[in-house]
Amino acid sequence: MWVIERLYKNRNILREENLKKEVILWNLILNSDESEIKIKSLSKKKDKILFEINFKKKNNNLDFDKKHLRRILETFSLRIYRLNSDHYNIKKLDEITIDIIKDHTKELLKLSSHLQLFLCTEPIRQGVDEVEQRKIINEGIIDSSYVARKPKEHWYVKDNKIEDKKKKIKKIKSIDCIISPIDLNISDLSTLDKKKKLFFGYCKVIMVAGGHQDNQLKDSKNFIYQCDKYCENKDNNFNFFVQCDGQEAMNKINDLRKIIKNKKRIFAGSSDELIEWIKLKINE
Repeated sequence: MWVIERLYKNRNILREENLKKEVILWNLILNSDESEIKIKSLSKKKDKILFEINFKKKNNNLDFDKKHLRRILETFSLRIYRLNSDHYNIKKLDEITIDIIKDHTKELLKLSSHLQLFLCTEPIRQGVDEVEQRKIINEGIIDSSYVARKPKEHWYVKDNKIEDKKKKIKKIKSIDCIISPIDLNISDLSTLDKKKKLFFGYCKVIMVAGGHQDNQLKDSKNFIYQCDKYCENKDNNFNFFVQCDGQEAMNKINDLRKIIKNKKRIFAGSSDELIEWIKLKINE
C-alpha cells in the first residue's frame, strides 16, 4: 500500500505546482489587452479554437510558457462551450470571444485555492505516475548495475519485433520503461546488443474501476500479447513486464498473469513484486 500512498502524494505535489504556474497564466489572460491574445480561427476539425499570442515587451519579465498558455486558452474555450453555453448564451464554439474567456477566468480567480486545484492541469495527464514508478524501480535495484529509464523516442513491441518510431502510433501503447545496464547506451534501438539482459516495460497506475480504467487493462493485455508473440519468434535476452500499481490494478493482476504464455520472460505485478523479479532475473 505504500506505493499507492506515494503515488497519490506525488500527484498532489505536482497539482500544487501546476496551480502556482497556472494562476500566473490566468492573471495574464485576465489582464491581457486585445492585441496580446487573439482568436485566430477554428481548427480544421472544428473541434477547438486556435489562438494567437503576442505579448508586448512589458511582459517579457514574466516566466511563462507560450505553449502552456495556449493549451489553457483552448481548455477554457472548450469548457465554456461544453458546460457554460447557456450561461453565456452561445450555441456554437466559434461564438466564444476573448471577453467570455476573460469572464470565465475572473470567476476562477475568485475561488479558494482548494477549489482551484480541481480546475488546474490534472497530473496524470503529464505522465507523473510513470515517472514515479521508474524512480521506485531505481530505488529498489540501486545495488545492481542496472537502471530504469524512459526511451527518448517511441518504442513499440509489434509484429514480432521492437520498433522505434519518431511519432506515436495511436492504436498501440509504447514502451514506458527500459531497465538496462547503467553503462549501456539506449538512445538507439538498432545498436542494442541482444546478448545483453534487458527489460522492456509498460507502466500503469489504476486506482479505481471505471470505463477508462478498463481500457487501460485492455492495453496492458495487448502489450502482453505482443510480448508473447515476440518471445515465440525471438530467442534472446530481452524480457518484458507490466508494472501495475493502484488498488484496481492490483485487483486485476491475476487476470493479466493468466494470459502470459512465456512466464520466464514476461512478468506482470506491482512495483514491489516487479523489483524482486528484476533482481532475480539480473542475478540468473
